[in-house]
Amino acid sequence: MNIYYYFTTKKAPFDISPKIEKLLGGKPREAEENERLRSRGNRGRQSVVPSTGIFEKNSILPATIKSNQRETHNIQVLADQMIRNNFVVADYSGLSDDEILDHLQSSNETEMNAIGEGMPFPYFELREENSEANIYAGMNQMNLMRIGRVASVGLSDYFSAKKQYELYLAQAVLIGGPRKFAGRSSLMSEEAPYEAKIQMAYKKREDEATQTRRRTY
Repeated sequence: MNIYYYFTTKKAPFDISPKIEKLLGGKPREAEENERLRSRGNRGRQSVVPSTGIFEKNSILPATIKSNQRETHNIQVLADQMIRNNFVVADYSGLSDDEILDHLQSSNETEMNAIGEGMPFPYFELREENSEANIYAGMNQMNLMRIGRVASVGLSDYFSAKKQYELYLAQAVLIGGPRKFAGRSSLMSEEAPYEAKIQMAYKKREDEATQTRRRTY
């Protein structure tokens, strides 16, 4: 029963753990390890709602972003700001090198980034400028930097896809950065650059007849 309540914030009505702990003169070793791992897993996690809101999974299209040298530099600057403001923690989830190596060897993963799988930028938006779909991001709406342009949406370029769908920038995430990976006999590290990853939300465009009918109701 306690397994269920361990993963929730609820308290078991007949939780005997405190009694066992008292009889044993302290917390069982396994319980201490579980608490340590759970605390580590929660480090740096925040309830982040994207600045563009929440979209249904079935309305999301894969998309790619392309960044030039200046935009790549802007991503590094923004990553530093996010780390300094504790918006993202770049410490490999508190894992030691031995723990990282054990994790990589026991999973299908080939590497681990210091910031984990990534963190949404605090604020981001899409702007259509000079026949390009540019993406801006920043710590807030007042301080935005261009981090790239939408290179593709699904199998099409942005403006071709827009002829069929109404497109929205659903997510822009900071990824990459310093990473560690398994070498032949030990853990290796590399100072890789930070990058951005995006997702687009879509809605099928209505034809003129459908739009006219809607306006008449």
